[in-house]
Amino acid sequence: MGDKGLELLEKYQDELIGRKLNSQNIDPDSDLSDSEILQQLEDEIENGNDGFIDNYRAKRLEQLSTDLKETRKNLREDPDTGMLVEIHDEGQLMRLSSTTPAIVIHFYQAHFRTCSLLNSKLEILASKNPGTKFVFISATKCPFLVTKLKIDVLPCVITYVKGVETGRLVGLQGLKYDERTGDLDISLLENYLYNTRALQKKAINIYSVSKDKMKTNISNDDDDEDDDDFFD
Repeated sequence: MGDKGLELLEKYQDELIGRKLNSQNIDPDSDLSDSEILQQLEDEIENGNDGFIDNYRAKRLEQLSTDLKETRKNLREDPDTGMLVEIHDEGQLMRLSSTTPAIVIHFYQAHFRTCSLLNSKLEILASKNPGTKFVFISATKCPFLVTKLKIDVLPCVITYVKGVETGRLVGLQGLKYDERTGDLDISLLENYLYNTRALQKKAINIYSVSKDKMKTNISNDDDDEDDDDFFD
């Protein structure tokens, strides 16, 4: 799928998720049919002179159709689609990690500046990836899992795909955290999660996020913690 097709799909997904967040009673099936949306996408692609080769059009539209149906299905079945959701019970978290096709779990502490920063970035990625579940839980509320998973440093992000751990991000390693601005590179976070197979696509570098959301500064006055915080 080319960049133009991905951008159009992103816009459509954002519109669906945005309307759902603004109205919990929204029915994704009440909007335009998939065939109407696909026709609009094809028209925009052609009018935009995107350089698509005709021989690949059928495959592109088939993939777009699959993605659209998956988005509608997720919005219909899971009220938390497109959101970063807090979990308060480790039993629920264990069930989600074993039954959810793809899930990103952030173990955090509320007063850690880096944890708050990471949550702000995960919220953006959740809105771009309706096929992946994003959750966070206070490490103090899941002592059994913290011990079992040997979590010593926060923030800690663990990804599961079909019940199997596929990645573990400890602290902000590799995310180019800038102590001066209190910010990190969200595209590197997205790339990491994509490589763990928790994300089906990369959207940040294709469809621009507003500068206000991309650069989420967490005040350095909140605490005097180091970049990574040890959890006791």
